[in-house]
Amino acid sequence: MPWQEEQSSKDQSDLLMDILCDVACHQAEVKACFAKIDHHRILEVKAKVVALHQKLDVWWNNWWPLNKNFCHKQDSMLYSGEEKVFTSSLEYGNVASAYLVATYNTTRILLLFLLQILLKNNGSKTNLNSSPHEAEYLLARRSDPIHQPLCGLSSDIQALAREICQTFEYCNRMSEPRYTCSFSCMIALDTAYSSLDPTSPEARWILSRTRLPTKTLHTLEANSVLAIKTLPSCQLMQDAKKNLWRAHCR
Repeated sequence: MPWQEEQSSKDQSDLLMDILCDVACHQAEVKACFAKIDHHRILEVKAKVVALHQKLDVWWNNWWPLNKNFCHKQDSMLYSGEEKVFTSSLEYGNVASAYLVATYNTTRILLLFLLQILLKNNGSKTNLNSSPHEAEYLLARRSDPIHQPLCGLSSDIQALAREICQTFEYCNRMSEPRYTCSFSCMIALDTAYSSLDPTSPEARWILSRTRLPTKTLHTLEANSVLAIKTLPSCQLMQDAKKNLWRAHCR
């Protein structure tokens, strides 16, 4: 994009979106590397992913001091039907901040997925004694008590996914329904869903909150909605369509 290098013209949401777009580029590079088993190229891509992870850390460390008072945890039972899913909710100062946290968590999870793939195929293991500049350390750094109530710099993928759920519970209450089925929301929910056990209460909660486009009911055949192919896993939309079809056939 013409404005891509003009950092001074960007706000925090622009910078975060740049990182998310770079993640998509690295996903394609990782697939290409393992398709040909190019070990030299794998090491190069691994270095790129680690550098992008560190860039995301810098983004958070710049953003958090200015926004640390905008979110608090509140004791509140969240249910999916009659099933208890969460014992607390997250309350934000505004919807824009909530969506930004969801986008940040999404970006972080996708980067952690890439690091897992690269380490698994390279025979490496997570190690807190590794250098902070190494992928092994980034994956092993599980918790981040400094930035509570949010996960912040945590490497706990499921905790980040659950935080996306709690954030979208707030967004569902505060936003118009048509916005919560937009691509920017679906990419976060799809990433969270693919991070969780599909039989878990949290995953069932996501399914219960997923709003499909109105035309989906009439185009339930495979590959009928091209837009969902650009989601990280597409699993959420596929399962949501199955649920919609079952309800339609009753």
